[in-house]
Amino acid sequence: MTTRDPYIKNAARFDKKYDEYMELFAGRVAFIRDKVPPDSMPSALSINFSIRMKLLTLCYSRGDDLNQIKAMLPSVLDDFFAVEDSYLKIYKKSFWSSVDNEKIMLSLMGFCYCLGLEESLLHRFLNCFLPEGEHRLIDRLIAVYQPERKIADLKTWGIASPGLAKEHRFLNDMIDAPQKQRTKLVNKHLKKYDKKLKIYKQPLDKNVAYIGIWSFDVALVVKAFNLDDSEFKDSPFYPSDLVHYQDKGLK
Repeated sequence: MTTRDPYIKNAARFDKKYDEYMELFAGRVAFIRDKVPPDSMPSALSINFSIRMKLLTLCYSRGDDLNQIKAMLPSVLDDFFAVEDSYLKIYKKSFWSSVDNEKIMLSLMGFCYCLGLEESLLHRFLNCFLPEGEHRLIDRLIAVYQPERKIADLKTWGIASPGLAKEHRFLNDMIDAPQKQRTKLVNKHLKKYDKKLKIYKQPLDKNVAYIGIWSFDVALVVKAFNLDDSEFKDSPFYPSDLVHYQDKGLK
């Protein structure tokens, strides 16, 4: 198997990590069923969901067929729905609304949009992003599939979206920018991934924590708004084939 990851070409490195995550996940399912009290359930379930998302990233880095990755999405979403229900029941708030969880949710939305999630499941997922009219980026992304969605006002965006992580605020500008400015914004963002790469000890094929680094957030916006990615599609951190999966008639 040819890996997608530009830094690790040995798929066996990812195979070993995949097996470790699957074993961990199976053990946690049994642990949650037998030992986790109700008030600790949101945290326990969120760890399960995090493992599922790491498996998505790992499988993409490993070079798995995109049809196979698409087939994983319903199970990943089942774990998300379990977390969301638990957060609403115990904490009276949505899992996605925390800044700490924003990146993982943008990544999951990116996989769903790019791979073409089944319509009823997609709308169930998008209906979890409430309230509407308070998070301009999320509102705009969801309005692609739900045009009636209320969009947070541009003038009050800073106030209406106080939780929006700083590293994702450029995505709103990216949607509206002319091509040259958009490319500049994306390249500036992707340069930060070089720094993220450096936090892992070298060589990467010996680093057990490394499963790949991808800008699924940029992929999400490019796919959602059908933007021209020709000037940055060859970046080692940009999942170009994920973005163009449906263009190639693979769906």
